Amino acid sequence: MYVLKSSDGQHTQLGTSAGNRQENPDGSFWVTGWGPVTQGRIGVGASYFLSDANGNNFMSVRVTQIGGAGMGGICFELNR
Repeated sequence: MYVLKSSDGQHTQLGTSAGNRQENPDGSFWVTGWGPVTQGRIGVGASYFLSDANGNNFMSVRVTQIGGAGMGGICFELNR
């Protein structure tokens, strides 16, 4: 299960997703299965911490898109 947390030092859990990850050709990726509450808590261009599919190994990501075909998708790219 993916876990999304704030990157403000508090690491507040913003939501979880049992969805799938889909890679994009530009290196960004979608994770589906987020609820509307989670989607409403985040903003495009902002940075967060996202776990791997097992809920571990958090990485710093930036949101590039929210929404997409009613799948509860959020598109991320890794902060480098």
